[in-house]
Amino acid sequence: MILDNISDKPKEILLIAVDFPPVSGGISVFIYNFWRHFPSDRIVVLAPFHEEGRSFDIKQNFTIYRTKKERGNSLIGKMLTVFDLFLETKRVIKKERIKEVHCLHLNSTALIGYFLKIFRGIDYYVYVFGAEFGKHRNLNLLQKIILNKAKMLIAISEFTKDVVIKEGIRNKNLIKVYPGVDLERYKPGLDFREIVKRYNVHGKKVIFTVSRLAPNKGFDTAIKVLPEVLRKIPTAVYIIGGTGPCEKELKALTSQMNLKDKVIFTGFIPDEELPLHYNLCDAFLLLTREIKGKGNVEGFGMVFIEANACGKPVIGGRTGGTVDAIVDGKTGFLVDPLNLGEISKKLIELLTNDDLAKTLGEEGRKRAVKDFYWQKISNEFWKLINS
Repeated sequence: MILDNISDKPKEILLIAVDFPPVSGGISVFIYNFWRHFPSDRIVVLAPFHEEGRSFDIKQNFTIYRTKKERGNSLIGKMLTVFDLFLETKRVIKKERIKEVHCLHLNSTALIGYFLKIFRGIDYYVYVFGAEFGKHRNLNLLQKIILNKAKMLIAISEFTKDVVIKEGIRNKNLIKVYPGVDLERYKPGLDFREIVKRYNVHGKKVIFTVSRLAPNKGFDTAIKVLPEVLRKIPTAVYIIGGTGPCEKELKALTSQMNLKDKVIFTGFIPDEELPLHYNLCDAFLLLTREIKGKGNVEGFGMVFIEANACGKPVIGGRTGGTVDAIVDGKTGFLVDPLNLGEISKKLIELLTNDDLAKTLGEEGRKRAVKDFYWQKISNEFWKLINS
């Protein structure tokens, strides 16, 4: 929606987002699904320019504004993106008569919220995901001030909430809001025969991972445990969905270990096909880990809930917010993400014990329905901020 369009009724609440669809990624998916269930006549979103932004925006039932330029992903580009958002924020506030601002990132848009509070008296909320604290573990003075002055802090997991407290933040309005899942899309019983043909995996035991191919996601470890799994289960195959900086390295590792016929790199998986891939697999695996000095800790792990919602058992690294996403021994297993023996043992257990896999998957589906229904999560939060 172009910036000059203005309704007569004030929108009241503005979200300033660096990550927003059609950009892919966990944070983008989280914030879109969280906000799209709010009353559409009360909210407005400001997001960066995207070449496919207009075609996405016109399909939504709420107002979305975009900055006018694409700045790229370099450090300078990211800084310019935030500056563009700052300039456009002032115009949107004036046109839509905004009363409160929600800031998606501590290290970018939260600074805009802080300035608005100082100079305009507008209250701001800050969403925290965990990765902001992973690299340095020590917030600077400005970051602490921003978090303490916010009207509310929204953490996406118990882990993230605990980290905020350990950083010395004394904001009394610190709450936890778990990401949810679209239960109408992510469900068991979908027809995935086309995907089976595409990858030629009929009659195979399928391990599936989908994520950005980044160092902290543990794809290298998953590949390294595969030979042990194959000794017990020769029909096992490992499907890796996603793209990222480690793709060439992971493909090289696969070749070095003579696993090219056992590891399938799919590249980017479209959103509409993702539930089919979950339904296809026998076990979902993501061995997230924290790399000391580099951060990128997992704040939650929405993919585990998506897989559970499709009735599939999951295995995740016992780090960060993954411990919130998986109920160990009930919806899947938590493992040491660097312990090859423990990982292979749990994988083999799931792939050879159909009853166990079915039970864990069913419990995961029940938990998703009970605790991770987007409409319920959004409604509870909306009531909270309007009480």
